[in-house]
Amino acid sequence: YPLCALAVSDERPVSTQSTWESLVLMDAISILEKGVSYCTNTFQFKLLLCRLYCHPEIGAPLRAFALFQDLDVRNILLDTMSHMLLVGF
Repeated sequence: YPLCALAVSDERPVSTQSTWESLVLMDAISILEKGVSYCTNTFQFKLLLCRLYCHPEIGAPLRAFALFQDLDVRNILLDTMSHMLLVGF
């Protein structure tokens, strides 16, 4: 399960906490993107990617919106899921 990828060890030398956080986020994004490329119907991967792409350290709202559109969310579910893109971390 790709959530295990979030537990990346801090073996890399980094200068600041922000840099380390960016590296962990990018590692998680790359693993989740690979998972989405293998199985395009996994909504869990896409939801996690939406959250990660909206993170201030990443700042890729267009990619998050594209993934959100792929989920094909409609009607009442849209009301409950729109916070994924409208509210930051």
